[in-house]
Amino acid sequence: RDALMVEELAPIVRELPSRFAYRGPSRPYFMRALDGQIEQFSPSNRFAYRERYYAWQKYTGHGKKAQRELVHDAPMAALCRDRRVRAVDRASLTHGPFSESMQHALVEVPRERHVPLDALVESLRDVAIPLDREGHATVSAFHAYARTFEAAGIGPGARVLDLGAGTGYGTALLAQLIGPTGFVRGVEIDSELVARGLVALEGLANAELVVGSAFDPSSWEGGPWHAVVVGFCVDSIPELFRAELGRAVLVLPKKRPGLPAKQVLVRARLVEGELHEEELGEVRYVEARTSVATVASGATVASAPALKKREGRVRLPLAR
Repeated sequence: RDALMVEELAPIVRELPSRFAYRGPSRPYFMRALDGQIEQFSPSNRFAYRERYYAWQKYTGHGKKAQRELVHDAPMAALCRDRRVRAVDRASLTHGPFSESMQHALVEVPRERHVPLDALVESLRDVAIPLDREGHATVSAFHAYARTFEAAGIGPGARVLDLGAGTGYGTALLAQLIGPTGFVRGVEIDSELVARGLVALEGLANAELVVGSAFDPSSWEGGPWHAVVVGFCVDSIPELFRAELGRAVLVLPKKRPGLPAKQVLVRARLVEGELHEEELGEVRYVEARTSVATVASGATVASAPALKKREGRVRLPLAR
């Protein structure tokens, strides 16, 4: 339908003003009407129509089907990518500069596939996006991923453990950064987020997203890892992380001692058996979770459950 409108109908409508023969007193009215019709084919309007379509699918209980549709919606992917180029450029100017490979990954990975269907507009902004009503999980801002992954020194061929992966957006970015010779495992404690993320990650041969706890030794299996990145804040670096780290670089948010409301990004590594930590600046992340209802720790990708439909009434926001 989109191709028919853009390739066939739009050229005809755009020619109408030059072929409009009427010269009477009402001509300005008709010309404005034609301008309005032409505007319907602009990228901004095409995006707005599709964005509202996906939001409405969620509000009317068809979110699971719509999420799969979004993954295969090439016109929407192109519209989002065009907008993402500008958003990533602005983020790099404000918080960077980002490396060329990081900027390329942020542009090419379709972030809109990893957020709620009524947050597609926000997916094109450098902001954190809640993945649940309680705010226990988020997709972080563009600059947060860039800061963490560049601090970890992630490049082609690396093996990376992504703890607190949510719906796998960071995992997808890492898959882009490490290339076909690398491997990334995303670990997320919330099985519903994993189920959503698996749809978005479909077809990535160098990445997996599993249900499990970052504080379970089984989640660390498959090493050695070159880097471990963490998407939640801890009070202090857990003993398990120290024991399993090996020669990997660890980048995670941690609370400042004595100032629990303040968080700082830390890069840590073992040097001759001692853990050396380096502060990289203040950040804001969600708190660590050790349990979620019905989570199956260590479950494989294939066993992640499908999304459940909400029961009862759903309020439908008609305007935002």
